[in-house]
Amino acid sequence: EQQVRLVRAPSATLRGRVNAADGQPIPFARITAWPWRSTDWFGSSDFDEAAVAPALSAVADGQGRFSLTGLIGSYGLAASADGFLEAQLDAVDAGGEPLHLVLDLGREVEGTVTFTSGEPAPFMTVTASSGRVWTQSLTDEDGDFRLRGVTRDADELTVSGDGIFAATAPLPPP
Repeated sequence: EQQVRLVRAPSATLRGRVNAADGQPIPFARITAWPWRSTDWFGSSDFDEAAVAPALSAVADGQGRFSLTGLIGSYGLAASADGFLEAQLDAVDAGGEPLHLVLDLGREVEGTVTFTSGEPAPFMTVTASSGRVWTQSLTDEDGDFRLRGVTRDADELTVSGDGIFAATAPLPPP
């Protein structure tokens, strides 16, 4: 009879703080970590879907501090909060020095959406986008909207809603 003995690898913790560019902590920022791979998973011919481990998440405390425990190896790490642009770190070793992520406010875009008749367009979805990064808001009853945390390279606004065709307009540079 063959005996197999499993030994659990020692685990470590990723810990750190999330701050705004002005140094103020960002309370309750969302933190996501995923196992880091140095190759392009999706462009690689040896991609093994079963080998992709699930992401882990945490919420920072009121002082922007966070920790993720029970980790082994290297991780990608992202921090996000409403009104801020996401910050990301690649290939962070679990158990290393405390991390510091800084979230930028991005830019703010505001305006009014109207129908061709000139009437306000209430409760429409307004989206600013740049590639795969987007920010959304709803217009209020007067058709007014404000988007916060828009990336500096966002170049397009799209308005959509129930029963209307989506309309797209260029977004001027900041």
